[in-house]
Amino acid sequence: MVDLSKLKPKQRKILAALVEHRTIAAAAEACGLTSQAVYAQLHATPALRQAWAEACVESVESACQVLAAASLTAAVKLAEAVETGSPPTVNALKLFGMVLDRATEYLRHKKLAEQVDALKQLMRDRGIIPTDEPSPPPPPDTSGSAPSPGSCLAASDESEPPGP
Repeated sequence: MVDLSKLKPKQRKILAALVEHRTIAAAAEACGLTSQAVYAQLHATPALRQAWAEACVESVESACQVLAAASLTAAVKLAEAVETGSPPTVNALKLFGMVLDRATEYLRHKKLAEQVDALKQLMRDRGIIPTDEPSPPPPPDTSGSAPSPGSCLAASDESEPPGP
């Protein structure tokens, strides 16, 4: 975990804006900066990149907890419908299916991430990659889909590419 006291006040302000806003452009505007200035800070400050990555992980983990609760509710409602013989509406079935699909997708991604981490550790242990490998800045989201407001997952600005 990054010691936030290592960040300068301006960098802490940038971090807070990145977590709060959906795009780097919006975060930059909230800080009174340009997108390029925010990209420059991310590029130049490993602790800021790491703090943002950690905030993103926390955001995803929180969203997954909500998704897990919704998945349980969906499964219970489906089981109740089967037991009582009163089928849920078509829309409810679609919604339950989407929630369960997302939960399954999350579990697949989580398992893959664990396997990648284990592989990286094995490569470090064998000296194939350095143990002090710096983390790269988070990649911009170019999928076109926007996560919920306040999520750091879409903190990109497609109109302005990252600086050097």
